[in-house]
Amino acid sequence: MFFVDFEASDYAGYPIEIGWAVLDLDDMTVSSDSLLIKPANFWIEHDDLWSDRAELVHGISMARLMAEGLDVVEVCDRVDAALSENSAYSDNQSYDSRWSDMLYQEAGRTRPWRCRDVEQLYEGIDKLILRNSIQQAHKLVPQFHRADKDAERLAWVWYFVLHGGG
Repeated sequence: MFFVDFEASDYAGYPIEIGWAVLDLDDMTVSSDSLLIKPANFWIEHDDLWSDRAELVHGISMARLMAEGLDVVEVCDRVDAALSENSAYSDNQSYDSRWSDMLYQEAGRTRPWRCRDVEQLYEGIDKLILRNSIQQAHKLVPQFHRADKDAERLAWVWYFVLHGGG
């Protein structure tokens, strides 16, 4: 199962980092990765799409993106290779879908995977099990607002749900 998360320049801005986590249901392990996204010229031409406040939250500077970020085409290629299924779960489907669409549109292609709401997984799950699973995942992955860690936390929540809450 795949889980995805984005960090962005601002809520109304553009994607700057994509992270994903894979929960291997055969051996019940979680692995994660992330990529910094070099902003497309069109994106950075609009100063109003970058927020210093958002930078304080995720800690990723424009200088770092320009130095370490990957071109949108390379990011899409690597994400497509990693997401071998056709769905990835997100805890903020509306924003993550929008940012992934922006990324793929800038790369000149259509996103081949579907961004699904993680709440769909939680339907019918006992609330105590879900709450305990979330608490366990937060202990295991306490860092917030980095795409790989946020996606990894979602994967661990589902791992703990499958194990009765911890």
